[in-house]
Amino acid sequence: MKAIKLAPRIGLAFVLSVSTFAVHALGLGDLDLQSRLNQRLSASIPVIVADDIDPTDINVRLAADAHFERAGITRSATASQLMFSPKRTADGKMVISVKSKSRVTEPMLSFVLEVAEGEVTTVKKYTVMLPPPR
Repeated sequence: MKAIKLAPRIGLAFVLSVSTFAVHALGLGDLDLQSRLNQRLSASIPVIVADDIDPTDINVRLAADAHFERAGITRSATASQLMFSPKRTADGKMVISVKSKSRVTEPMLSFVLEVAEGEVTTVKKYTVMLPPPR
């Protein structure tokens, strides 16, 4: 009889101990393009992350060549010179600013992004069609 009474207590203790661990989700939204062909690339990518995560806790980089191969794309010279910077917008949302060091002269750009926060890593492929200059 005592074992039966003890089992609910052990179960409750287990549930309480598991519920104290913080679970951090990390997701990437669609790229929002703000530039055109023959301009330096300017874009932003929304990041789905807990509100208490600081932009300095987010590590962003172009993914390894193996991820490019799995995505079926080749790492271009243009993709290799992209710069990524996580930041919070005025309304508190986390975004990754994407900029290029020089003008983008090809109408299509594909790259694979790797974003990490703590133990969580997300990899996502992006393909951008740049509109013609005005």
